[in-house]
Amino acid sequence: MPRSMIRFVLNFLIIGSFLLLLATCTTKPALAVSSPLLWNTFLGNTGLDAGYSVKEDSDGNIYVAGFSSVGWGTPVRAYSGGNDGLVMKFNSDGTLLWSTFLGGAGADPLYGI
Repeated sequence: MPRSMIRFVLNFLIIGSFLLLLATCTTKPALAVSSPLLWNTFLGNTGLDAGYSVKEDSDGNIYVAGFSSVGWGTPVRAYSGGNDGLVMKFNSDGTLLWSTFLGGAGADPLYGI
């Protein structure tokens, strides 16, 4: 049976962090329950953080878009206030390659990538 990558990002708020899961599964959704977990990570800070969208590029890198209400990590562009949009890039092993905040002092969540 052919295998495909299925990525899950929890699309609700968690105080302090959000969880990114990466799992493999067969193309039949009913069989996805028994698929192995490849990696997971907790990211964020003491504020509200959420991931809303995830995509994979042709090299297997994973991009996640969402928001954070507090600055954290060593982003390319610093947190500027409110609920800043957030984009992160992971390699296929789950290593965070970079992150950046986008937006101004107001609410600027990112819902797609």
